Amino acid sequence: MQGTSPAGVQGVTPCLSLFPKEVGWLGTKYCSWIVLSHPFAMSETQEQWNNRQAIELLAQHIPFERDTASKAEQIEMLRGLVIRHGRNMDPELFGFDARNELIRLGLWDRIGPEHP
Repeated sequence: MQGTSPAGVQGVTPCLSLFPKEVGWLGTKYCSWIVLSHPFAMSETQEQWNNRQAIELLAQHIPFERDTASKAEQIEMLRGLVIRHGRNMDPELFGFDARNELIRLGLWDRIGPEHP
């Protein structure tokens, strides 16, 4: 499906389809926070970018969640995404806030290739 991205870039798939199904409503709620990078300067595949964005958005949102049950559910979603996709990601591409939350949750060592 072609359309206009949140940043107004023509011909880019709308951001509602950027998030893995595990993120659900959170991906749609924080869709406007996404800043699309230049398509020719990408060092990761579209799928890797989508997964990283989902992980970053969840990690950035969790500290501000007030409802304990929702927070626990979001942490489990984040754990699932990191376990499933973290080894295929470049740790250098993560932002400061997401990195700190992943460290706090003990998930940062699952991002990037496994170290012997």
